[in-house]
Amino acid sequence: MTANRDFTDITRAWLDLMPSEAPDRAVASILQAVDATPQAKPRLAGPWRFSPMFRFALVGAAAIAIVAGALVLYPRLKTDVSSPSESPTISPSPTLGSSGGEIDDALRATWRSFALESPALGNGAGPVSLEFSQAGNGVAASNFGPGYGFASTVTPISADRFELALAQPSLSCAAGDRGTYRWQLSADRSELTLTAEAEACSTRGIVFQRRWVRSLVEATSYGAGIVDSMEPSFRVALPDYSFQTRTLNDFAEIASPDGGGFSLMAFKNPVTFVDPCSADEERNPFTPTAASFFEHFQTTDAFTVGEVTELSIDGHRALHADVTGKENYARCPDHPLYQYTPERCGCHFIVGPGGTDSMYLVEGDGYTFLFIVSPYGSASEQSVIESIQLPYGLPTQ
Repeated sequence: MTANRDFTDITRAWLDLMPSEAPDRAVASILQAVDATPQAKPRLAGPWRFSPMFRFALVGAAAIAIVAGALVLYPRLKTDVSSPSESPTISPSPTLGSSGGEIDDALRATWRSFALESPALGNGAGPVSLEFSQAGNGVAASNFGPGYGFASTVTPISADRFELALAQPSLSCAAGDRGTYRWQLSADRSELTLTAEAEACSTRGIVFQRRWVRSLVEATSYGAGIVDSMEPSFRVALPDYSFQTRTLNDFAEIASPDGGGFSLMAFKNPVTFVDPCSADEERNPFTPTAASFFEHFQTTDAFTVGEVTELSIDGHRALHADVTGKENYARCPDHPLYQYTPERCGCHFIVGPGGTDSMYLVEGDGYTFLFIVSPYGSASEQSVIESIQLPYGLPTQ
């Protein structure tokens, strides 16, 4: 397939379209136009498939492959299931008097914030994003309003400062308008503060100059940040790997193809299945208590449940237990056992014979979250669970 990658055409088409918010594909196109160096981070292998280290797979009429000890997700092909977008192909940079550079890898991510109403921008209050290209030489904002993406090349000028050059005219700003910014990360690198030291494009300064938090829903090489693909959002600190994330309704898995198979799975309002052997997928009613979730497995002879212990996670009552699928379960020997699904998801999760998961159920205000760190017995499990903040509010400015 041939695509037009001319930077001027791409940007002009975006600005002429004047959407109410910058579509992800438009931001990706602009960022790919300023990417000039090969991508070092792992790419998706193709639609609906990550590295084999990811713990879920699709099934249609195809046969099911099961690995003992691993949960596998089989989402039905419904409209509530969406595949992740692949990272864009690299294209040459525009000429702006600066070819851009490679900023610190810790910045190469998508960042979220909550913008208050601004008379200068004419925007309403709401969540906004800032994306640094994976090649480290481009940046653009989204969701501030038409024309306020300010796609720019970015060139480092010191350890904590970079210079921006506006890629195309944007409202009152001219192509090539420069801005110098100082950046600072929090100790765990989950939050980024940008401060304009000099800015020829004043509206870009209003958009960029604020406090941001790292999104773990997008590709990142650092593990502390937020998951905002479900409501409420939560914050967590994972080990520093190159992460990719898959989301379904009220489900997210953040996993590292290059980190030994490490992942965190999060489910909102998990409901269990009446019969662990039946493909009819009859569900039990959702009950927003951690105890009711474990009681199901304790009263179903297909599973073995370890000691259920009570603990507190971010001030919330929580329960923990190991749950194991029995090997050669008499009613469906050598077959996976149906376990649970998020209440809003047309999918199901299973466990292979003898597979064990360390499950943490956290009770919120009318909802329950299930968290699972893998591989089972990971040395990072306790630190990850203890770092969870639920719910988490975006930085507001």
